[in-house]
Amino acid sequence: MNKYFVNDIGIHGESERFIKEVIIDNEYGYLFDYDTVLDCGANIGTFSIWIYPKANRIFALEPNPKAIEHLRNTIKDNELIRITPLEIAITGSDGERMLKDTDDEHHQYGSGLINEKEGIKVKGVAIDTFMGQNNIEYIDLLKVDIEGCERELFSSPGFQRVANKIGTIIGEYHGSEVKTSIVDNLRGLGFSFTDVTNGNQSGRFISRKL
Repeated sequence: MNKYFVNDIGIHGESERFIKEVIIDNEYGYLFDYDTVLDCGANIGTFSIWIYPKANRIFALEPNPKAIEHLRNTIKDNELIRITPLEIAITGSDGERMLKDTDDEHHQYGSGLINEKEGIKVKGVAIDTFMGQNNIEYIDLLKVDIEGCERELFSSPGFQRVANKIGTIIGEYHGSEVKTSIVDNLRGLGFSFTDVTNGNQSGRFISRKL
């Protein structure tokens, strides 16, 4: 395990890949201040750490036990009291799932696929269930980087039930079919959709409730 220092914060992890992309390169520099942030697919927590000065409370959700342990250590060492780390995956429905544990040098836990037949067992929770369990009335910013499970999330009944309680969504899509599904579902629920990378097979997007 390594520790990387950025802006006086010591971040635990195996590599500085995501630290560079998110924090040093300011990947999300177009965002504003938010009260409640839900970081789905938090990995080692680089987005939660980046958004920390802009948010009052952050729920960092990551099913990979190795990645979430790095985040817990970072929170403890730096007293980041507004981040709540939880070892769960936001999915389309409640129930146990399988996670492909990819932690090679290139991916660094960033390519774990839910619904694999083999892997590690993880807890899947629907977004409306999660909001109810944690007394969340409104999500000002929802960040999703859940490796292809985005389509399942946005088309789920649980998401439809709480869509009016979400202000802004940022995320990644993986595959053109996934992107089309995300666009159709979000626009159908009254969100805008802007592809901030103009990608096809993969890219990033931002959606806001109209």
